[in-house]
Amino acid sequence: DRFLYCIKHLHEMDELPEGFTDGIWQRFTRQCELAEMPAEVKEEYISTMTTEIDRRAQKKYEEKEMREYRQQVKREVEEKLREVENKLREVERKLREEMIKDKMALREEGRTEGSAELIRTMFSNGMDVAEIARVTGLTVGRVDGIVNVKD
Repeated sequence: DRFLYCIKHLHEMDELPEGFTDGIWQRFTRQCELAEMPAEVKEEYISTMTTEIDRRAQKKYEEKEMREYRQQVKREVEEKLREVENKLREVERKLREEMIKDKMALREEGRTEGSAELIRTMFSNGMDVAEIARVTGLTVGRVDGIVNVKD
């Protein structure tokens, strides 16, 4: 009913009556105004509107491209971060292994040093090299090497 009323009384209206303000009526009014425009004004209007529509479409496209680019960069940064974290964990693991090996080597060196000191003390207290070798389980050559080392 409103549509028919609007068409029938269009020539009498300067503006839309109340209740005719929703989107479809505004578009209808714009189309009627466009139909009444002189040809050169209509061409300029259409050209301007086309340019504006193109500009808005380009802007939306660029915004979409920028969002996608940011998402891609974010994914790449997150991936690189995961790689760095994995490398750090690997370095940490290797350092722990090396620390454990060094600690064990120091303990062994301490034991060896302690054993060598004990062997020197035994020798300085009058035990002969063969007896020390028998007690410690080392070879005579090894005991002899420890006893004859100069500090």
